Amino acid sequence: MKKTWIILVATLAAATASQAVSLATNTNNGFGGVLGNSSTLDFTDDGTTLTITWATGGGAHNDIAVFYFDTTAGGATDTTSLTDSGDPGRSAISGFDGTNTADLTFGGGFGADSALSIQSGFAGFFNGLGASHNFVTSANLTGSGTGGDPYVMDLSLANLGVTPGDSFNVVATYISGTAFRSDEALASAGLGAGNPGNASATFTGFDTVTTVPEPSSAALLGLGGLALVLRRRK
Repeated sequence: MKKTWIILVATLAAATASQAVSLATNTNNGFGGVLGNSSTLDFTDDGTTLTITWATGGGAHNDIAVFYFDTTAGGATDTTSLTDSGDPGRSAISGFDGTNTADLTFGGGFGADSALSIQSGFAGFFNGLGASHNFVTSANLTGSGTGGDPYVMDLSLANLGVTPGDSFNVVATYISGTAFRSDEALASAGLGAGNPGNASATFTGFDTVTTVPEPSSAALLGLGGLALVLRRRK
């Protein structure tokens, strides 16, 4: 009976697994090392919800981190067509504040379909990036980002446009609401030290995250079968 319970628990764990992926940030600290300076960034999903945990690397979070997601074919290969400057968060996504511009080119075939704009106290998720980014939802930001109290955010895979078990690509940048870009980014971006500012910048790579698949039919059948065994053994 004990062995049966062990098998049941193991099968249940396999059917409801979650996984975490740690993304490396670069060591740059042009804006104080908030996103750079080897800050830590973990993506965890349970097949339904993506949770992002970000412990900043130092300095005050006075500016805006933007995570761009590539989840489907197409998408913006650079920010030159993004012109929404309706508020600082939207301007950060666009790299344009109505006057100043900080164009960003994505490398390696990356095409941005959506973006998460993270300010101190609020994180907003947008898709339909262009002249007027479509606000989808808050990412439910909690934490202070520092002192053992990392930022924690969550997004549904459905809002991301990701099917459980599929992969998506991600890049990140740290920029002011007045379109002045720092040198802080994910390590995969290949961005050297020295703030690009209002000059154009180019990322040479991106990170890929693979989500947890939905519980397989085999696992669910196994649970049903084991439950029937338990019932018969009572």
